[in-house]
Amino acid sequence: MKSTSRRFLVIAVGVVAASTAVVVPYVLPNSDDGTGSHDGPGTGGGGAGGKSPPPRLLWNAPVAPETRLPDAAAGPVVVVSLPAGDVPVGFQVRDARSGKVLWVFKTVEGSDGDLESFSVDLDPEGTTAYIALPGGKVDARDATTGRTKWNYEMDRPESGGISWGTPSLAFADGVVYVTDLRRVSAVRSGNGGELWTVPLDDTTTTPVLVGQVLLVQALQHLYAVGVDEERVIWRMPTDQSALPIGGGIVFVTPRDTGATGAALDTLAIDIADGAERWSDPSAPHAVLEGHTKLPTKCPTGRRRHTRRARS
Repeated sequence: MKSTSRRFLVIAVGVVAASTAVVVPYVLPNSDDGTGSHDGPGTGGGGAGGKSPPPRLLWNAPVAPETRLPDAAAGPVVVVSLPAGDVPVGFQVRDARSGKVLWVFKTVEGSDGDLESFSVDLDPEGTTAYIALPGGKVDARDATTGRTKWNYEMDRPESGGISWGTPSLAFADGVVYVTDLRRVSAVRSGNGGELWTVPLDDTTTTPVLVGQVLLVQALQHLYAVGVDEERVIWRMPTDQSALPIGGGIVFVTPRDTGATGAALDTLAIDIADGAERWSDPSAPHAVLEGHTKLPTKCPTGRRRHTRRARS
C-alpha cells in the first residue's frame, strides 16, 4: 500500500514592535508534495537521528496587532483583517503559500454615516469566502479571485427581536446555514438558492451543526433544528454564551430566573432528541466549558460564526 502524508500550513503572529506584528506562514517538513525540508527526495522528513527538520518559512507581511488569523490554512488562501484602531474596516485575501494579495474588501458607510459591520468566513475547503452584511445579507465570492458567485438576502420579520450586526453562518456539504434576528435558513452553497426557512421566537446569535441537527444559540434559548425535518425539534431556555459539546451531548445550564435561589444543575442533553441524560450540581458549567468548548472564530467583524462540529 502506498504511504501518504499531509501538508500543513501553520500561521503564526509575532509582535515585533508596539504597533506592528508579522504574519508568518510555515510549511511543516512532512509535506506530501516534496517541498518541505527532508533528507532526500520524497522522504518527507526524519533527518539524522530521527529528528524532523524545522518548519520552513514561506513569507511574512506586516499587519496591525489587532489582526486575528486562523491557526492553520486548510485551503489556498488566508484572510487578514484590516483594522483602523479597534474597528475592522475590511480584509485582505492572500495566497497562503506566496503571501500575494489576491483581492481586498473594504466596508462602506451605512445610512447613519457609520461604517457597516461585516464578518467573513471561508468554507471548510477554503475555496469560497462568505461575507455577511447587515440586513440578513450574504455575499459569496470566489476565494482566489474575489468574483461574486451569488448574493442572498434573508426574508426577515418586519418587527420584533433585536436587529444588529450581521448574520452568522454554519456549513455542511452543499449547504450554508444562515441565522439572523429570529430566523434560520438553509441556502445552497452552489447558487445561493434558499432551501427552507424556520422562524424562531428569540434573537439568534450563533449556529453550530452537529450531524443532522443545527444548534442555534439565541439570547435566552437554545434551539435544535432538524435539518432533514426542517423544523425545531426541541428547545431549552438558557442564556449561556458557549456550547460545550461532546459525544452527541450538549451541556446546558438553564436560565437562572432567581425563583429558587439554589445553584443550577448542569444538564447533559442528547442533541438528537433533547432528552436529559444526566444532571449534576457539582459539575459547574465553567469546568465543562473549559474542557469541551467548541472553537469559534471571528477573523473580522463583530459576530461569531462557527463551522460544523464533530460529535
